[in-house]
Amino acid sequence: MKIVTQIFCISFLFICCKTLQTDNNLLGEYFSKGKDYEYILMLQGDYSFELQLKYQDASPKCTGSWKLVGDKLISLQCKEFSDITETLTNGYMSEREHNLEIINSNRLKFKGVILRKRK
Repeated sequence: MKIVTQIFCISFLFICCKTLQTDNNLLGEYFSKGKDYEYILMLQGDYSFELQLKYQDASPKCTGSWKLVGDKLISLQCKEFSDITETLTNGYMSEREHNLEIINSNRLKFKGVILRKRK
C-alpha cells in the first residue's frame, strides 16, 4: 500500500510540473502583421491577457483571462465592460471569446493566421 501511495504522489508531481512547464513556455508576446492587419497577443503568468487587432479603420482590443484547454488549445475570455460607451467605440471587440491553436511554444494559430512569439 505504501508503494502505491508513493507511485501516485510521484505521478501527480510529474503531471503538475508538466502543466506548469507548458503554461510557462506559452507566456509572452505573440504577433502577426500583414498588409492590412496586425495582431498582438500578450499572455501573462497570472492567466491574464491582452489582445489587440489593428485594421485600417479600427483597432479593437480586449483584456481578460486565458486558460489552457487540453494541450493544443488556448481559450481567451474577454472581460465585459460596465460602461456602455466602451461598446460604441471602434476599440470594442464584439467577439468576447476566442480560441487559439497551439502549434508549438513559439507559434499560435488565431483565425487562420500564425502568431509568432517575440524574442
